[in-house]
Amino acid sequence: MPNHFITNRIQAALKQGDMILLTHNQCKWGIIASETIDPSTFYFLKNHSIDLNFVLSNPRIKSLEDSPIFLNHNFLPSHENGFTLFSLDTSTTWDDLQSFINPIVKISKADGKILPQDKKGNKIDQILLDKIFLLVKKADLLPSFIFFKIEKQDESIFNSFFHLSLCLNIDGAILKDITLNQEEILTQIAEANLPLAHNILAKILVFRTSDHLKDHLAILVNYEPSSNPVSCRIHSSCFTGDLLASLRCDCGEQLHQALITLSQNDGGVLLYLNQEGRGIGLINKLRSYQLQDQGIDTYQANQFLGFDADERSYETAATILKMLNITTINLLTNSPQKINHMEKNGIHVANQTLINIKPNTHNKNYLQAKQEKMNHKINFNK
Repeated sequence: MPNHFITNRIQAALKQGDMILLTHNQCKWGIIASETIDPSTFYFLKNHSIDLNFVLSNPRIKSLEDSPIFLNHNFLPSHENGFTLFSLDTSTTWDDLQSFINPIVKISKADGKILPQDKKGNKIDQILLDKIFLLVKKADLLPSFIFFKIEKQDESIFNSFFHLSLCLNIDGAILKDITLNQEEILTQIAEANLPLAHNILAKILVFRTSDHLKDHLAILVNYEPSSNPVSCRIHSSCFTGDLLASLRCDCGEQLHQALITLSQNDGGVLLYLNQEGRGIGLINKLRSYQLQDQGIDTYQANQFLGFDADERSYETAATILKMLNITTINLLTNSPQKINHMEKNGIHVANQTLINIKPNTHNKNYLQAKQEKMNHKINFNK
C-alpha cells in the first residue's frame, strides 16, 4: 500500500473530527484533532475520567506565556520539532480547549487549565507524535491534538461511543517508517495553451504531488529553452489577492505584474504553488486577518495561531524547474529568503529582479512587516 493511502486517510479523519485508533507496542491510543473534536466527544472522555494528553505548538505556547491557563509556568517548550506535551486539568471545558488553540476565542478568567506533562507518564512514541503533529498541520488545522490511552478493560465503553471497528486503525510500526518531509515526487498531468490579458500568449502545465492532494502550476510565457538564465517568478497561491483583488496584500498585483514583465522581456516561467497563506491554508489565513485587525502584524498572527511565521516550502518549485530542465534563473522577487531557498534546492539564482507595487492604506503595515522582519526590498516611494 503506498504511503499516501495511509497519510491521506489520517488527514481526512483529523479534519472530520474522527478518532484515530493507533496501535503500537501492544498499546491502543485514541487521537483527535483539538480543532475538530466536538463537545459530545470531549465530555464523553471527561465523564469517563479519561486522562487527556494535549499537544500544543511552541509558537502558540509563546503567545500564551503570560496567560493564567498554565498551572505551572516553570517549564520551557520541550521539543525541537515545534510542540510540547501537556495534560488537561479535570476542570477544563470544551470552550477552554478551543481558547487554548485559537487566539480568536477569548480565554476564560479561570486559572489553571494545563499541566506540564509528567515525563515518566505513558506517552506515544516520540517519532509517532512528530508525524501526527505534521499531519495535523498538513491538514491545514490549528496545530494541536489530543491523545489518550485505551485500556483493555475500557474497550467496551469506548466501543459504545466510537464504534471502534469503524475507526481508522493505524499500525504505529507502519506509520513510523513513513517519511513525511521528503522531496515531492511530481507528475505532469495536463497542459494547455492559455491566452491572457495584455496580449500575453502562455502555456499552462499542471503538476500533481504523489499524495494526489495538491496540484501546482507552471505558466510558460513566450518561453523557449535556453542555456541563459530563465526569468522566473515563484508565486504562492493567494485566493483573496489573486482572485478577489484584495487590498490587504500585494499578491495579486505582483502576480499580474510578473506576467507582464515576462511577456515584455524575453519570456520565462511563472510557478504558481498551492500553499495559501504562507503555507497555513485559507481558513487560517482569514483567522490571521482577524488578529491583524487587532493590531499585530502578519507574522505575529501566524505565530499566535500556532504556526511558524512562514510555513512554505520551495522544494516543489525546484523540482518543477528541474523537470523543465531549468537550473539557472533570474528570479522575480523582493524576498532574500526565496533566493536562499532556491539555491539550497539546487537552482542557481543568477539575478534578482524586484517587483515593487505601490502601497495602499490597507497593505502598508503588511509591507512594512515584510521589509522589517524578512528584509524584503520594497520601495515605499513608488
